[in-house]
Amino acid sequence: MKLKVLRLAQFRGFREARFDFSDGIWLIHGPNGAGKTSLLEAIAYLSLPRSFRGVPDALLVHRGAQGFTLSGTVENRGVQNLKIQFTLSRNGETRQAKRVWINDKRARSMKELFERFAVLSFTPEDLAVLTGEREHRRRFMDRMMALLEPEYYPYLTGYYRALKQRNALLRQNRFDATEERVFREELLRRSEAIQQVRRRLLAAWEGHWHTRLKMFFPHLSIQMRYEPASPTPERDRFARTTTWGAHRDHYAFLVEDREVGTFLSHSELKLLLLSMFLAWVDLFRERGRVPVLVVDELLNTLSGDRLPGVLSAFEGLQCFFTHHQDLPGFALKRLALQGAGVAG
Repeated sequence: MKLKVLRLAQFRGFREARFDFSDGIWLIHGPNGAGKTSLLEAIAYLSLPRSFRGVPDALLVHRGAQGFTLSGTVENRGVQNLKIQFTLSRNGETRQAKRVWINDKRARSMKELFERFAVLSFTPEDLAVLTGEREHRRRFMDRMMALLEPEYYPYLTGYYRALKQRNALLRQNRFDATEERVFREELLRRSEAIQQVRRRLLAAWEGHWHTRLKMFFPHLSIQMRYEPASPTPERDRFARTTTWGAHRDHYAFLVEDREVGTFLSHSELKLLLLSMFLAWVDLFRERGRVPVLVVDELLNTLSGDRLPGVLSAFEGLQCFFTHHQDLPGFALKRLALQGAGVAG
């Protein structure tokens, strides 16, 4: 997969902009506020239509505009033209609108978009995967799995629809009502299917991950343990929410049976997260799915001597990463932003 053309309209600090890209590793550099991260955000949004920084869509709209439009031309088994349009609510409407087109036809599901364009992102905000709530880890893993195998995404959406409906019934104190039992059985079935996919993909990913770990932690043993949440329906009667299922599964990363957050330093946690990301890149390549990479502020994670080894993992891929200044010692494609999204 390769991104050839990106167009932005009323997105973040960009009023109107077009960027043409070739193959290879791109360094996007410029001062703070020049739009470097926003450009990466736009590239990733064309694959998974939400901000990789967790910013609500409404806050991605350029000041004073009523929405934004992103469009791109992608090479992936031919030319794919992608377009995403987000419109703020107005004139008394309460719903904001997001529409996706693929080759000038409305997409029927996000799965179609994942099949056309897979972008893997690595950002400083992703550190919450290891330091924040468990849900951050699940979301990170689910994002990678859905982009690797797009058919996994409908499993997730179906599960969360059923979860929302069952929780609404539990809040009404309708545990064991006929409708609640129907959704309970549906959740059990969907949860089991999701957990089977997770086990299978984790088994394939883990070998790559241990190889990448040796780059950063040659003398430290770090283990990953996947802990599916066992069904406990009776607890839900009193909790009035679903206390089990795929949305409660846990990925534990351990050193000597201790969570890594209590053992590793802040900089070591960044390197651990980078090893997880690189292992997913390796698995994509093994499967013949060649993703595009967006990597924000990589040098804040790495010491200079580690950068060549990491860049070697990106060879043969189209990769975009940011830095506040040029790196003349490396053979990279370069795009200089000078503020307000202006290219130099």
